[in-house]
Amino acid sequence: MGQPSYGSELISRTLAGIGEEASPLTHLSVIESRSAEFAAWPEWVHPAVRDAFAERGLRQPWRHQAEAATLAAEPVEAMCDALVARLAPHAEDDVALLAVRVPSR
Repeated sequence: MGQPSYGSELISRTLAGIGEEASPLTHLSVIESRSAEFAAWPEWVHPAVRDAFAERGLRQPWRHQAEAATLAAEPVEAMCDALVARLAPHAEDDVALLAVRVPSR
């Protein structure tokens, strides 16, 4: 692997001085960087929200952010089913998912 990633460096600094036998870290997998994929805002996003992001230079969300926002608007059961379906083809072990939706005020 080439140059250390920010995440790997952060983990190393966080665990500095902790022996391997005492480390709380049980697994580390570094995912290679890839090109950004953007998507359109979900239709239900209020124009004021889009404008606020655009004013800060964020004209479009990344694809995974748009997908997550769309799933978050679904009923909890549908959201969990969709997330597990996406994880299952790549899961090397059992998949557990905890979802908590906090009621709006």
